[in-house]
Amino acid sequence: MRVLIEKDDGALIEAREIESVPPAADTLIFFTRVSMRRADLENIEKRLSEKTGKKCVILDHFMDKVVGV
Repeated sequence: MRVLIEKDDGALIEAREIESVPPAADTLIFFTRVSMRRADLENIEKRLSEKTGKKCVILDHFMDKVVGV
């Protein structure tokens, strides 16, 4: 499966699984394996964003990888 993200300027970029966070990445997208309540997802996103200094987004239980954009 390929995940393509369209930026505001219309450019498409491919999201790839990472082993470390590239310094240029400003957003991390987490794909989970479990279903969580919205409030829990938002709390985890907030904590991860504070810890990493990058915007963190968690997508619900249908995915199982993390990608950097």
